[in-house]
Amino acid sequence: MRFIIAAIASAFCLPPKTRNWPTRVRFNLLRRSYMEIDPVIKRALAFTGVFLLALFLLSFTPGCAGAKPCGDTGWQYFLRASPNEVGDTLSGVATALAFFWLITAVSLQSKELREQRNEFHEMNIRLGSQQFEATFNDLLSSFLIVREAVKLEGSSGWQITGTDALQELSQSLMYSLGIDNDPPISPENLKRRYSEFWGYHGRRLAPYFRYLFNLYRFIDESSHKQVYHSRILRALLTDGEMILLMYNSLSTKGEPFMGYMEKYSVLDNMELSSLMHGSDILLVPRSVFGKNQALLDAWDDARKRYGFPPCTA
Repeated sequence: MRFIIAAIASAFCLPPKTRNWPTRVRFNLLRRSYMEIDPVIKRALAFTGVFLLALFLLSFTPGCAGAKPCGDTGWQYFLRASPNEVGDTLSGVATALAFFWLITAVSLQSKELREQRNEFHEMNIRLGSQQFEATFNDLLSSFLIVREAVKLEGSSGWQITGTDALQELSQSLMYSLGIDNDPPISPENLKRRYSEFWGYHGRRLAPYFRYLFNLYRFIDESSHKQVYHSRILRALLTDGEMILLMYNSLSTKGEPFMGYMEKYSVLDNMELSSLMHGSDILLVPRSVFGKNQALLDAWDDARKRYGFPPCTA
């Protein structure tokens, strides 16, 4: 069977120089060539072969119709037919095949157009992703500048900036809220004391909080974001910054940030010892701590001890 296929197909499908090659080599070459053909072409070739084979078999079927003598096959009648009848017969076969291959050509063109659209779509995604990465890196660099611009000055002339200033502000917030409240401070008193703290330090912290909020919003609204984008930003936050973010999210102006804190587990890297009081951990949803097992266990223990919401003073 291989010899027959190789002999017939090599006469039409392979270069003349391959005709003297061994049958097995020619057959393998034909098989590889066939595997590379588009599936639409394969189906068209298969249909054409079946169609021609059916005509060939039917031509040897005896019949009795019209002027054809009874008992003669279609092939015998074809051999005795006039040139006009031969032409009409071949024209009918060719027209049927031409119509089928026209459909095949349209299918191939549609497939190529679909593949081009997919390529354009993928290219747009890659370009959008590259643009997002460039913008994210620029915003991240600007965030570091905004953070470094946070400044504290003393009456004696001392001055600290950046993360040192934010750490000092978080210590000031702890002092304002009261570290050793037992029973714990109520949420209402906490908001009142934070409001007093904000009235004194809000002008220093407002640009920082606004920029960080909009940076998370940029990540959240982009279709090109990846998990590592929010993780990179989260990794840049110090303990002092996370403390400020936690208590700021409890204020009226900071409440919109809570959604991003939950979605991206902004406090995942916070130290348990940074909290004001054991019950303060219940002031924020459990999801803000991500996979920080120490904080998750502390949240569960505080809920069992103080209830939810926390006890009021």
